Amino acid sequence: MSDEDSSPENEDSLHEYVDVAFTLEEALTPAQEQSLHGTLDKFPGVRSVSLIQKNASVHYDPTETAQEIIARAIESAGLRIAKTVVTPSSAMTDAMQRQLTHQEEPPRQE
Repeated sequence: MSDEDSSPENEDSLHEYVDVAFTLEEALTPAQEQSLHGTLDKFPGVRSVSLIQKNASVHYDPTETAQEIIARAIESAGLRIAKTVVTPSSAMTDAMQRQLTHQEEPPRQE
């Protein structure tokens, strides 16, 4: 492995990340959305945040923060979580998922 491959810019491909999607009981107001986005973006390990109506999705490094801490921040903002879905994610698992999704069905034998 060259020094270039182990540089911090390429480090993301070496980590396993987690995508957590929270379904909220009520839609976010623009003010809540802005405030929550600002709060979650500051958490260590959080790589991206998406807030749309009743959905809050966070892509994070589980070695730096935890789902429970993210959930607590959402609830501290006065929001109630109706449902949580957690999915591991990494460059490798994402690539495997794309490959599985795009595989063609085997030809039928007649």
